[in-house]
Amino acid sequence: MTERDEAVPRGPVSEVIESEVTSLLRQHGSVVWYDAGGVFSPWVDALAQRGAGALPYAVVPFRGSFLEVLFALEAAESSRMAVLLHLPRHNSDSVRATPLLEYCKTAYVAPVTLDGLVTLAAAGRVAPPALREFLDRPGLSVSGADEWLKLQLSGERGDAAAFLDQAGPLWALDALVDGVNLEGRSTERGDPVLDERVVREFWHRQVGMDPEWVKAVTSDRGHTGLGHALASWILCVEYVSDLKRPPASEELLRLGSLPTPLIERCKQLCEHLRTRHPRRYISLADLVEADLPDEVSSIRPEDLGRIDTFRFEESRVLEAALQAARAAATEPSPDWSPVLHWARTREHSGSIWLSLDQTRRWAWQLLGDAARLGAALAAAPDPLSGAIDLDQATDAYCQHGAAVDEAHRLFEQRATALLEPRVQYFGQLRELRAELRRAYRGWADRLSERFSDLCRDQGFLPSERLRQRTLFDQVVTAALDARKDDIVAFVLVDALRYEMAVALARQLDVPGTQVDLRARLAELPTITAVGMNALAPLVTASGQLAVARSSDGEIEGFRAGEFAVKAPVDRARAIRNRVGQLVPKWRLSELMELDRPTFEMGRISSRLVLVTSEELDQAGESGLGLRAFDSLLGQLRAAVGHLQSLGVRQVILTADHGFLLQDETTRVVKYGKSTDPQRRHVVAADPRAESGMVAVSLTALGYDPGPGPGYLLFRQDTAVFATGGATASFVHGGNSPAERVIPVLTVTRDRPVGGSLAKYRTEVLPEADVLGLRRVRVRVLPDAGDLSALEFASESVVDVELVATGRPDVYVTLKDATGGGVVKGGRLAVRVGEGWTEVFFGLEGPREEMVALEVVGPGPVAPVAGFFSVSGRAPTSEARSVKSVSAKAVAGAAGEVSPHLWQSAIEDLFHRRVMLHLAEHGSITEVELNDFCASPRLVRQFALRLEDLIKVVPFRVRVEPGESGKRYVRERDERSEDERV
Repeated sequence: MTERDEAVPRGPVSEVIESEVTSLLRQHGSVVWYDAGGVFSPWVDALAQRGAGALPYAVVPFRGSFLEVLFALEAAESSRMAVLLHLPRHNSDSVRATPLLEYCKTAYVAPVTLDGLVTLAAAGRVAPPALREFLDRPGLSVSGADEWLKLQLSGERGDAAAFLDQAGPLWALDALVDGVNLEGRSTERGDPVLDERVVREFWHRQVGMDPEWVKAVTSDRGHTGLGHALASWILCVEYVSDLKRPPASEELLRLGSLPTPLIERCKQLCEHLRTRHPRRYISLADLVEADLPDEVSSIRPEDLGRIDTFRFEESRVLEAALQAARAAATEPSPDWSPVLHWARTREHSGSIWLSLDQTRRWAWQLLGDAARLGAALAAAPDPLSGAIDLDQATDAYCQHGAAVDEAHRLFEQRATALLEPRVQYFGQLRELRAELRRAYRGWADRLSERFSDLCRDQGFLPSERLRQRTLFDQVVTAALDARKDDIVAFVLVDALRYEMAVALARQLDVPGTQVDLRARLAELPTITAVGMNALAPLVTASGQLAVARSSDGEIEGFRAGEFAVKAPVDRARAIRNRVGQLVPKWRLSELMELDRPTFEMGRISSRLVLVTSEELDQAGESGLGLRAFDSLLGQLRAAVGHLQSLGVRQVILTADHGFLLQDETTRVVKYGKSTDPQRRHVVAADPRAESGMVAVSLTALGYDPGPGPGYLLFRQDTAVFATGGATASFVHGGNSPAERVIPVLTVTRDRPVGGSLAKYRTEVLPEADVLGLRRVRVRVLPDAGDLSALEFASESVVDVELVATGRPDVYVTLKDATGGGVVKGGRLAVRVGEGWTEVFFGLEGPREEMVALEVVGPGPVAPVAGFFSVSGRAPTSEARSVKSVSAKAVAGAAGEVSPHLWQSAIEDLFHRRVMLHLAEHGSITEVELNDFCASPRLVRQFALRLEDLIKVVPFRVRVEPGESGKRYVRERDERSEDERV
């Protein structure tokens, strides 16, 4: 040891001081140390004597000359060393009159005092009374503190105390929790040394628990054993330290004056108990809580901090949040901030009372979404305020109104998934939902009426930039012209509401991708037959759309010259006529099965590909929308990523219309006979003046109406017409912003997508049902042979989805997750490489049955062993009456047999597409077959293989001659599945 090293104090307090100073310098680089009493000057001088090179930082003490200090600081800065500036007899006020002010403004101020450092050094080593007696002595110095602590530690404690000191408080706590009686334990020499006195003195030094507390707990309250006294002490210390006001109980008041290191030790032990012994912690905490009646009766939510030491804390906050939410839901100018604060705190608190009580977690999740809906309603009471035409109204809705519709959908999704009778405070939560539904209905009615007034006064058609009918030419054609060598995908999604596209855009906005979301107004009425067909390039030279009608006068599409555009094949033909080449078309489910070679074969040389998705509309019409929306949004996100992996550089995604969510607050109004109206509009021969309705002529909508009724009547609010069936929870066809504002989401990849840098594998294990919920365990691991995955695994969070294998009509509703995963937006977010996540979910579909499940994630699909039961749910009579593709696909084409049972038997993708088309549409011509594949050779192969294909499908096919070639017609098949090959 050198002379300089010998000059540095080596006492136990000095060692702690140096450790703290070094830690501060490592964190902050430049540290200024205001030493008002100058008590640290001898210690700092001794430290500075080590000289350059002996320390990893520069010590600059002020000893009367500011000039010397400035030179020393300049030298330290040039050498890029961390700097400790010691300023005795100064503070942050007095330094303002010195040349060191500018430097001190940028440096970190060391929050150290000699009392605090001595306390830190003595924590766990000296009993609190002895420490307090020493700190009360006058003339405290570093050298004196070193000598005092050395003397305290040099006393004879015996092997028992040494044994416990070496084992540490965590070991001793675990021993008590595990039922080990420390008293009477022997050392290796066999001497019984751990008597009660030794153990009590150990805990007195470690956490400050004194004999008075032990006596009060063990004698006065009738509890036995040192373990309960210790648990009571550390839990009460944590509780008092987290309170925002003094405790109500006299016996707890003194706990707030404990030295900070002992308080932190108590909190550390409490957290250790919660983490390592959660069940034992709960039983101990409940016993201690029973001894605190004054606290339980007097506590208020605003008194509590972020730690729920006792059960009554969490319960009181939940009760207060419910009361505040219900009050806010009925107030004209509500304040949702307290509820939002409490809900956000609990969502990220890691409270043991929530981690072990699933239904209480659900209550907080419901409260959080309820508060977000309430706050959204309060933030946008009149979203269209100031708008004077449809263009301004559309922009205002996108900026303000869409957020309310999103919050409402998310709340209803959460309530559908979690609001069950076994949830904590079910009755109050159900009443809160009813109150929020009434508030939202009033808001939506006012918004719709305001929008209808603008339409009536300014016209129902916006400017050309916002018209649905001009989208193809203004967006798709423009993209093809601007990106001469790139593939563009045009994705048509049935019933994708604007706010859902906002959520989708957030998910797609990743580095290397440009996301642009704009809005347009759907054509009227907002039904699939109008919106989907208007997305094809059908506008005449005068800007009109020529209406194609059904036999009862309803609009079922538009005309393009000599043919009517009513179906997907017709739209593909119209697009082909506009772009001058065949355009391949895939359904969303078909797209996800394509590999790169099959995709290239299907598109031939076309730079435009067409993708259609009906899943959102089908889920809504079947009554399962709220259970399926988030999952289906995830499928759309996956489809965009898959298109990019197939070489598509730009994806343009849009919708035919939006929708309204309905509930018991929806008004049902009569109009004529129940067969006269549709759910949200009426086709009429005259512009009838009805209360609460608005009329518009087809001509005013820019249509060439042709023969037939020439007017449309709409409700001004969100009410539905009585059509003779049950009220559906999902409707469209009207003129409200939620139905009419559609997204145009353009996703452009800056460069081609390559293979993933990291490879993962997903593991899943089935578990027994719990309280009616299905259950599996899931984890995602880096591929053992992939070094990049191993390197980034600890930082990677990936989304996985639980789906029914081959059954898009069966919906998985994720209820909850425990472990490392979090349920987020209908998907499960898990951290790669962590332990198992336990997932609780429900299954709902068209009927009760057993289905297989699989987990879809970043790696290969992981099938789940066994089968899971589905809760069957018959569609409403209203939904059954809707003329939708889903109804024909399931009922008309295949009887009671789902087409997904025979799809997998047809390996050839083209043949499978043709047979699915026959199943859903009933017929197909050779011209349409050519549109499907752009290859006469494949059409001939289909004709040759037809007999083999008929053997595995649940229908027969009749071949008829026609003017333009063969026509294949589906016939009902009475064969059972067993009779088919």
